[in-house]
This record gives sequence, structure tokens and C-alpha cells, in this order.
Amino acid sequence: MTLADASELVRTVLGRVELLDEVGRGEDALALVVATLREEPDDARLLLSAASLCLGLRRTDEALRYAQAVVAVAPDLAVAHLLASVALLDRGDARGARSAVERCLALDPDDAAAHGQHAYVLLAGRPRAVDKARARAASGRSLELSPEDPRVLYDAAMIRNRLGSQDEARGLVLRGLELAPEDADLLVALARLTPDGTASLDGVLADNPMHAEAGLLLHHQVWQQMEGFGRVAVRVGTLALVLVGAVMSDRGIGFAPSCAVVLMVLLVVGSVRAQRGLRRTSRPYLERSFRAGGRPTRAAFALTVAGLVGVLAAVVGLFVVQDAVSARYLVVLAAVSVLLAGAGRTILTPSLYLVGRAQGLYPDSAAGADQLEHARRHVRRAVLARFVVVVLVAVVVVGRFPATGRTDALAAALLGATMFLSPSVAAWWAIERMLRTGSVATASAPGGLSRVALVASAVLVLLSGVVGLVQVPVGANAYDAHGRYVRPADGPDDDPASCGGAASGPCADVHVPPGVDVPTFDPPPVDIPTFDVPDIDLGALDPTPPADAVPDRDVPVTTP
Repeated sequence: MTLADASELVRTVLGRVELLDEVGRGEDALALVVATLREEPDDARLLLSAASLCLGLRRTDEALRYAQAVVAVAPDLAVAHLLASVALLDRGDARGARSAVERCLALDPDDAAAHGQHAYVLLAGRPRAVDKARARAASGRSLELSPEDPRVLYDAAMIRNRLGSQDEARGLVLRGLELAPEDADLLVALARLTPDGTASLDGVLADNPMHAEAGLLLHHQVWQQMEGFGRVAVRVGTLALVLVGAVMSDRGIGFAPSCAVVLMVLLVVGSVRAQRGLRRTSRPYLERSFRAGGRPTRAAFALTVAGLVGVLAAVVGLFVVQDAVSARYLVVLAAVSVLLAGAGRTILTPSLYLVGRAQGLYPDSAAGADQLEHARRHVRRAVLARFVVVVLVAVVVVGRFPATGRTDALAAALLGATMFLSPSVAAWWAIERMLRTGSVATASAPGGLSRVALVASAVLVLLSGVVGLVQVPVGANAYDAHGRYVRPADGPDDDPASCGGAASGPCADVHVPPGVDVPTFDPPPVDIPTFDVPDIDLGALDPTPPADAVPDRDVPVTTP
């Protein structure tokens, strides 16, 4: 079947459809094909065009319907089975997709695109090691058949990326861009494989504002950059609290300033990276995201910035402060700053998905449900990994280990660990809600076990957050009795006012806080016996001889 065999009407329509699709007007192109199908309902070329356009517009159900119509009209047409396989895989029917693509390969063993699709199908779900090996072989076969085809290079790059070979995938994308510098899919793939690679997305969306994958990827990268300041503040602030609990003591002379220097380096490097990421982000899209998120998004971003500034002040204070009371204030400042930054991230992270749904990036369709299902799997893995962090910090707090510093700071670190976990739990909650309320939610609706895990995670965040918040040392405590953590340079080693190099814990013989009743006692009288010492003549023992005991000697006098 060739275009030359088509009628004049079909040839004209398909030419216009190709032009419309090239300029990003896929909806108009599809409408034209659908209108023509009313006059030519059994034309396989029009049905193939409709299926291909629906796949590009993420209308998976319609694409499958048109592809199956082509199979009914021309069962030996290999490309019809290929399009059906793509649509079935998008719907989550891996078994049906595999059957369709194998039928395509049986009809045309040298179809490079079919080999690429076969690799996608083999990696669907939870592939085994043998499936991964077969997928790599199928992708390699497609490259052998069409080494200069940009689409084949794109598919091979995506397969390599799924197999964990990011560098190899990036190399294939760059090869494809050498052949087709303006290929939208390759530019999107480059942005996906390159950190902060939003620059290439601007050109794609300028040419085709309806490019779904480019819009979704840009949306994710922009919101992740908006969370950058909060992410740095929570991590460094929590680490600062743990280090205070480990080294802030009289024995830790020099440890606290040294740790503070390391923390300042981490904080500055992380802040600079977050700021650069925001500067590289598309400014129009960033402003659009703030407008779409409304006041909650702007307030959340302000909280992350305030938390970052507070953590920076606390870390700088640890470098110079030696007084125990001032150190307690720094612990409070670090804990409050981490709480602010974590609260901001807990608002921003779920807003990524909620605002994306409002902007049509997560459509209420099977394709949108598949995207949300993929996001849910990613978020659940993040919750599991961060749950381990919370458990480790909780063990440290309960066991008071290491107990060489301020244990009240260790307790406050539990709040920081909770703020590390809460954004992922909030995102999970938002995704579950979107899947339940969508019209196609039945295919990916959360099961009972998933709901139980989500509720358990939320309860954990709530309980650990309350415990950590209560443990923040806002009021005076026993550590205030230290007075100083570092012995004065001019004090004697046995000066009790210097705490004598004591470990963590109050020094009872130093500054007694007002209002503390220190018990006293009077020592009982002791009767000391007396006795008379006899007189002893010590003259014989006098080492100085008497004057008459020294013989007179004539001293000769000489005169000149």
C-alpha cells in the first residue's frame, strides 16, 4: 500500500496533515483526518494517520481504536500492528503489546522501529535479567538496521537509559541531534539526561507549545529548582543538629568550629547550585508556575528561603559561640529554620502534581493515569528510603548515642529528619487523591495495602514531628550550667570554674541557675588531742661556732 494508490482527496488531506503536524497543530490535523474518514471510512492510510496523531496527542484509547481498524482492513500491514502495540503498552497491557509487536516482526523482520518497540515491551513492568538482555539485543538490532535514523537513535537512547547506561544514552541522543538538530523528541531527551537542561526545552515549546513530554519535563524541573533552597536547608540543618549533639562539649575543643566550617561549605555550595538552577530555569515559565500555584506557592517558597537564612545564621554561630546558653539558642534557631524550610517543601512538592493537573500536564485520561502511576512508584521509593533516615535518627535520639555532646540537640534532630520525609509523604497523598478522583482512576486506583502504607507514613510523620518539636530546648535546661564549653586559656588546669574538661552534662560546681536550692551541711566538730613537747638544748647542734672559737690571725700589711 503506497500513497500513489490513494485517491486525490486522500493524498491532498495527508499532505495538509503532515504540514499541520510539523508546526505543532496536531489537534487540527486530527480533526481534518477525522472529517475525511467520514467520506473514506475504510482507507487504511487515513486510519494509520489518525492512530499516529492520537498517539502523539496521548489519546491512547482512540489510537488503539484506529490501529485495530487498520488491522481489520489490512491484517498483513505490519505498521498497523506496531501502532497497536504502542497504544496497548501505553494502556498498561504489556502482554497485548508484546503479541502485537511480535506479529509486526513476523510480517517485517527488518523493521527497525518494531525492534525498538520490542525492547520497550520487554522492559515493561518488572523485567528480569533475561528480559533486560533481550531488550538490549533488540535495541542493538534496530541500530544495525537504521543507524542514521533519528527516531531509532531516540528509542535506543531511551532503552539505554532504562537499563541504567545514562552516558551511552546521552551519546546516542547527541548523535541523533547531529543528524536532526531540531528534532523535538531528541531535544527533550537531552534535557532529561542533562542536569538543569531546561534550555533545550524552551525551543521545543516555542515551536510546539502542545508538546506534552516537553511541557511535563519542564514543569518538573522548574518545581524541583523551586524546592532547591528548602532541600539544602533541611539537610544541612539536620546535620548541624546531629553534629552539635556529637561534638559540642568541653572535651570537644576545636571540633565544633571545624564542623561548622564543613557545614558552611556544604551550605554555600548547595545554595549556589540552587540559585544557578533557578537562574537557568525559563523565567516566563517560573513566573507562570508562581501564578498557577497562587499564594500558597509563594508563601512556601518564602519559607524555604527564610529557613535557609536561619540555618546559615545558626551554622555561623556555631563557629564562634562557646557559651552554653548561646549554644542552646543556636540549637533552637537551627530547629526552627529546618521546620520552616521543611514546611515550605511540604507545600511545594505536592503542588508540583496538583498544579500540573490544573495545567493539563496530567490529563484525566489513561495516559495521564499512567504518568501518575509512574510518579507514585517513584515517590513510594523515596518515602521508603527517607523512612530509614528517620528510623536511624530516632535510634540515635532514644539511645543518646553518641553521648559526647548536647543530647538536647540530638532530640531536636528528629524534627529535621521528619522534615526530610514529610514532602514525599505529602506528594504521595496528592497523587493518590488525583488517581481516586480521575474518571479513569479505576485502572490505577490505589489498593488497600497502598492506602495502609500511606496512612502509616502520615502517622509516622505526625508523631515524629510532634516528638521532635517538643524536644526543641526552648527553655533553660541542665546544659545552661556549663557556662563555657571550652576551658579559658589563662585558667589553671585544676580550676573548677572551667569544668575541668568535663564531658557533656551539667557541672554542679559552676554557675548555679537561680531558683535552684543547693543543699548544705555543717561538718561535725573533731576533738584533736594535745600534748606537751619537752625542752631540748639544741646548742650542740648550732652550725654557727661562737666568736671565741675563731682563732686570731695576723694579717700582714704591706706598704708601698
